[in-house]
Amino acid sequence: MQFNSIGRSSNFAQAGKSAADDTLKSFIAARRNAPDYGKIVKEGMENRSAEKRAAITTSAQVNRAGIRAASGMEALKIKEGAKRNYKKSARKAGALGAAGKMFGGIANAGGEKPLEPYKGRYSRDELNADIDKYSKEADDIRAGIVEPVKPGESTSTSTPKPSGGGTSSTKPITPSGGTIDRAEVYSYLTKDKGLSHNKAYGLMSNIDRESGFRASVRSGDDGGPGGLFQWKGVRQTPKVTELVNSGNWKGQIDYALTEPGESSATTFLNTTWNSPQEAASYWTRNWERPAHPDKDIVKNNNFIAGYTYHQ
Repeated sequence: MQFNSIGRSSNFAQAGKSAADDTLKSFIAARRNAPDYGKIVKEGMENRSAEKRAAITTSAQVNRAGIRAASGMEALKIKEGAKRNYKKSARKAGALGAAGKMFGGIANAGGEKPLEPYKGRYSRDELNADIDKYSKEADDIRAGIVEPVKPGESTSTSTPKPSGGGTSSTKPITPSGGTIDRAEVYSYLTKDKGLSHNKAYGLMSNIDRESGFRASVRSGDDGGPGGLFQWKGVRQTPKVTELVNSGNWKGQIDYALTEPGESSATTFLNTTWNSPQEAASYWTRNWERPAHPDKDIVKNNNFIAGYTYHQ
């Protein structure tokens, strides 16, 4: 009985094992024949990723194309603007050139030397020299202007002509500008140097006309160290250069009154002048020796008429 029972149990176990094997084989076969959902999901993700990359790439290409197009339009605008500006500048340059030729012709017709074409850049010294030169010319023009007056009315003063023989109408000029106090110069001439009132006024009027009391001003003739008395050419000695460049106005006056080779300065000091105008006229004609002394003497007189300095 027992043996039979054991045999039957063994059969049941074998049968269960076989059934399990069959089930496993069926499952494996089913898995082999079933779709690979993991692979499907993976491929789907890869496809979506590729689509996104393509979309991004396309968008970037479109943006780059847009940028290039916009840049091209902007460059075209700049180029066209430059062309327009060039044409305008060319027209202006042509007009200025024509005007220059016209005025140059007018100047030649009037006997004036035309302006030389500008070459190179201004240096600071050249610029300052031109500023001083044209400032002096403006002062000279103002000094030589005599305003008309109504008949029977006069605002001018009459002073003796420096050379004698009649009177010359003058227009007083109120002293202004310069880098030196004129009252201090007058005091230096009369007290320190012992000059008379007439001699002091005579020298000061020449200084006003020549340099406007600017001790370091360049020469209006050659751009060299002109100073108070506007030395030029060979008279711009190393000593003059030193005095002008340093702005030493007292040294310049002292040098002018004792300048080597200028006997006129000695005559000026040793002569008793009857008026400031007479003293100024002598200094202009004999020490300064300008191209147009008569015009300069009128300017001297205008300056003297505006002075109010006293000993």
